[in-house]
Amino acid sequence: MVTKLIAAELATAAGVHTVITRGSEPERVFNIINFYEGGEQGSKSEVALHTCFIAKPVPMVDRKWWILHGIHTAGTVVVDEESGSMLAKDPSALTSSHILRVDGQFVPNQGVSIAIEKPINKNGEMGTVTVGKGLINYSSKELNRIKGCQEQLVSHILGYSESPLMVERENFVALV
Repeated sequence: MVTKLIAAELATAAGVHTVITRGSEPERVFNIINFYEGGEQGSKSEVALHTCFIAKPVPMVDRKWWILHGIHTAGTVVVDEESGSMLAKDPSALTSSHILRVDGQFVPNQGVSIAIEKPINKNGEMGTVTVGKGLINYSSKELNRIKGCQEQLVSHILGYSESPLMVERENFVALV
């Protein structure tokens, strides 16, 4: 079932309406299509049990779709909650000063998840929530050296500065 849900997520992100239904009677698909297209509509009880996923109104561009679904995620960069909430509007909010933790090992231009830590239950247990995915400008070793540092100190610590941003705008996809 999980693979069906993943397939539905991929299809809707590309702008395609998707239906999941029981496959033992494939002819029922036509009844479902007619139901949604307004054709020969019978009562709702005559339509096979199914789940319909509506396509995103603005499909993702190819590069964003590829970043989100086509590349392996090599690690996770955990950022402060304030930065995480700003990323959907402004990916330039992801700078070294906002990094709290780096999980995994990766090199520049590999795919990473960007996550925040927040309480996940009433007991106050903390968990990571993924807020985006992108191609990172620095390796995990470099990020561990500069996490929490102001942007102007990055070139002094590393001896060079690839970019003040950890992920460029065109290489980031927000999930929130």
